[in-house]
Order: sequence, then C-alpha cells, then structure tokens
Amino acid sequence: MYNPYDNEEENRNNAKKMIAYSICAASVVVLLFVYVLYLSAQETREKQREAAKAEQENLEKMEEERQALEALGIGKNNLRSEDLDFWDMYESSASEREKQSENSQVTVSGTDKKETVQDKDINKDRDTQNRKDEETEVKETDNKDVDGDTEEKTEEDEYNDSDHLAVTDDNGNTVYYEIISGMDRNDYDLANKLKVTDKDRFEYADDKNTSLCGIAVSEKTGLVDYRAVKADGVDFVMVRVAGRSPDNGLITLDQSFITNSRGANENGLRVGAYFETSAITEDEAFEEGNFTVGAIAQFNINYPVAISIKDNKDSSARTSKLSMEDRTKCVKKYLDTIKGYGFTPMIYADRDLLIAGVDLSKLKDYRIILKDVPDVDEVKKLHVSSESGQTGSGDDVQKKVSDTGSQSDTGSQSDKGSQSADNKKEIKKAGSNTSSAGSSDKKSENSGSAEKKGKSGLTDFPYDFAMWEYNEYGRVAGINGSVDMFMEFKEKQE
Repeated sequence: MYNPYDNEEENRNNAKKMIAYSICAASVVVLLFVYVLYLSAQETREKQREAAKAEQENLEKMEEERQALEALGIGKNNLRSEDLDFWDMYESSASEREKQSENSQVTVSGTDKKETVQDKDINKDRDTQNRKDEETEVKETDNKDVDGDTEEKTEEDEYNDSDHLAVTDDNGNTVYYEIISGMDRNDYDLANKLKVTDKDRFEYADDKNTSLCGIAVSEKTGLVDYRAVKADGVDFVMVRVAGRSPDNGLITLDQSFITNSRGANENGLRVGAYFETSAITEDEAFEEGNFTVGAIAQFNINYPVAISIKDNKDSSARTSKLSMEDRTKCVKKYLDTIKGYGFTPMIYADRDLLIAGVDLSKLKDYRIILKDVPDVDEVKKLHVSSESGQTGSGDDVQKKVSDTGSQSDTGSQSDKGSQSADNKKEIKKAGSNTSSAGSSDKKSENSGSAEKKGKSGLTDFPYDFAMWEYNEYGRVAGINGSVDMFMEFKEKQE
C-alpha cells in the first residue's frame, strides 16, 4: 500500500545529500583558491629573497673593490693642509705687487727728472685739445636738446610712405602695416575722374569703368518706397538678411528682409544681400552661410552676397578677443559657402578692419566692399558737381587736399591713422599680429609719396575694391531718414 510519508522521508534525505554535496564542493573551491594564493605568495617571497640576496652580494663585492683600491692608495686621502701648494700664491702676489709699486714709483720719478721742454709742450697741447673736445660735446648736447622735436618728428615719419598704412588701435597707438605685395591695387583716378553731384552722390567714369549708385537697407531704415527710390537714380540695393548677436551668438532674421527684398525686386532694382557676422569658429561661419542662402533662395538675389564684418569695441563681445588668423578663417569659410551655392560673395568692412583685422592675402580671390567715409563737405570743395557743367584739374584738387587737411596722406593726422609724438609706433606686416618695430622691412621715407591717398585725399586703401560705401548719411527719395550710400565701379562693356 502506497504511503506518502515514505516519499516525504526520501525527499528529505535527498535534500540533505544535496546540501552536503554543495558544502563539499564549495569547500573544495575555497581550498583551491587558498592554495593558489599560497603558491602566489610563496613565489613572491622567493623573488624577494633572491633580490635581497643579489643586493647583498653586490654590496659585498663593492666593499671588496673599495678595500682593494685603498690598499693601492687610490681613493684614500693622505694629504695634509700644509702639503697644498696654493697657500704661497698670496704671499707671492703681495710681494710682486710691492715690487711693481716700487718700480712704478721709480719710473715716474725718473720721468719727472728727465722731462724736457719738448715734453711740456706736448702735454700742454694735449690739455688744450681735451678742453676743445669737452666744449664740442657740450655744444652737441645743447643742439640735441634744442632739436629734440625735429628728431622726434623724424621718428614719427619713419614709416610714413607709400609702402605702409597707419591704423590707430584701441589704445590710441599708431600701428603701421606693410602693404601686401601681389594684391590687385587700387588704380582708380579719383582725383580727376570722380565727381560729386548736387545730391552729394559720387559718380565715376574713366576709360575702363563707370559707376552705379546703391544703398544699404535694413529694419533700421524703416518703410521704403522703392518706386521713388528707383526714380531717384538708385541702381541697386544691398538688403540686410540677418545678423548674429555679438552677445549671445544667436542668429536673428532682419525684420524687414522679406519686405525689402520683394519691394526692390518688384521695382526693377538690382538686389544684393549682406549678413552681419559675429562668428568665432569656422562652424559658426558655415552656419551663417547656410542661413543666408536659405533666406535668399526664394528671392531674385542677382547681386553680390556679402559678409559684413564689424570691429566690436565692447570687451564683453564674443568677437573682441578674436585673432586676425581666426577671423580670416571664419570670413573665408562664409565666402566659400556662399560661392558653393552659386552666388557671388564679397567682403564688406571698413578700412581699418580690412588692414588690421583680416589677412587679405588669404582672401584675394574675393572682391571687397570698402567702407571708408570721407568728409563730404570737404570733398565737395575739391570735386565739382557734374550737373553744374564746371570742371576742375587734378592738380587743383591735390593742392586743396593738402590745404584743407581733411583727409591727409597715409600716416598723417586723421581719424584713420592719427599720430602724435606720444603715441606708440609699430610696424607690422599684413597678416601678422606680431610687432616688428624697427625691422629691416621699413621702406624709404621718400618712396612714392605722391601716390598716397590714391592721389585724391579720399581714401588711402591700396587694394582693389568693387564697391565703396562713402556716405553714412545719404538722402534718397522714398526713405524717411538717412541711408548708407554706395558706389559700384562697373567695368564698361565693349
């Protein structure tokens, strides 16, 4: 008969066996682990004993060698202080000095006794010459004091030639930059070919070029009547697309970009665009380029697309510590990005930043929009209005530039390169932030001085530029307020 209690008893026995087997197995594992540790410790101790034994043997060997050397008299100090021979040096030197003194006295005494009338005459002539030399030195010193201003002026003008450009830095110091060789030069004949209309607008025409009138617009311009703008003689419009904040780095679309782009297109104006950069890395510049292309793609942008570079003087601005090399890389990245989409990229900046802020030798494939604003009232005195029917010669213009001093030659006192005797003067090569004052790169003071300021007093920017922002306070019909005025140099079509 089946008894369930028998199975229960059997199960208990089996469970006890399993527990016993598990304990035995665990014990074996632990013992094996302990044995392995013991063997490892034994091996370590054996190595330590061998190392200690080898070290002891080395010490014993070294001691044996030292004893052997001492037995030979090597390494054992047997000298006494009286055995040293340098003690006699001082006594000998003293006696020699005494002898020399006696000889010197004897020689002088002999000379005194043997001095002739001829020797006295020679000494007298020598004293007279010494007094004359002292008087000459005093006079030269006085002349230096009197002519100090002249020497200082010479130092100030040391790099004031056609091979260098003066820029005033943030600390008021005048820094000279060597003009880059191999760059296309500004060969516009502004002295003879530039005219100023009665609307204070610049016009230019020579054998190769003519000019077009343009303006720059943004949300700050306000509402624009583009039909009136077109009728007032404006040929093209540069529309602000967007800008990156110099504080937080965020890109913001210009609130009037769409309105300005459509209005200019619908009224038959040529339309270009510009982006105000604050990029501090090439990735940010690439982002700005893509943002620009994305914004202008839906409009008929048939004129150049420019990167607007500004020198933010605020020390808290994200670009305030940007080096010339890094800024140049950012600008080039933006220009390359715009060009990759089939647009015509340009660099838009003021004269000082183009000279001291970027390395134009690495951007020579791209054309420039130069911002260099002269005094329009002074320019009007120099250049006669085209609508008046009068003309003026280039010689008269150049003479008046010198007389008025409104836009003086390179390195002379002006807003762009003001110099004073107290200012620090440095010489830098373009594309470098390293000062090289007094280097061998300086040029002759007389080298080509007639070529300064483009022979006109309007701008001394030496490199070729395609557009020129010459007025920040222009007036155009259809715009309530002032506007930036541009002139484009347009090559004549054959």
